[in-house]
Amino acid sequence: PDLSVAENIFLGREPKIFARLFINWKSLNSNAKKILDKLDINLDCKRFISDLSVAERQMVEIAKALSLDAKLIIMDEPTATLTEKEVKMYMDTSMAKFLAVESKGKLATTWASVKY
Repeated sequence: PDLSVAENIFLGREPKIFARLFINWKSLNSNAKKILDKLDINLDCKRFISDLSVAERQMVEIAKALSLDAKLIIMDEPTATLTEKEVKMYMDTSMAKFLAVESKGKLATTWASVKY
């Protein structure tokens, strides 16, 4: 919860400078922004995860999977705790964009009963 969006996406794989001792923050934020833009997710890369809604946190997780070049994402009822507005935002951006961006990508999910 104390990490930024960019740090969360690249956790353990942060770009480094100066003999790989320090995080290259400019590169980290730039790379995260590129992934978020690819998914059409409008989030500030420097925002803390703790300040995000549940839907936004789930979108960051999908962005993280893309950064790892994931070929399969399995989600168990990703919309179960979301409001109707968040479900629409989530469906309109993350899930559809993942499948569109990653033509080889596979998505497996179980769904909570949601009214659209």
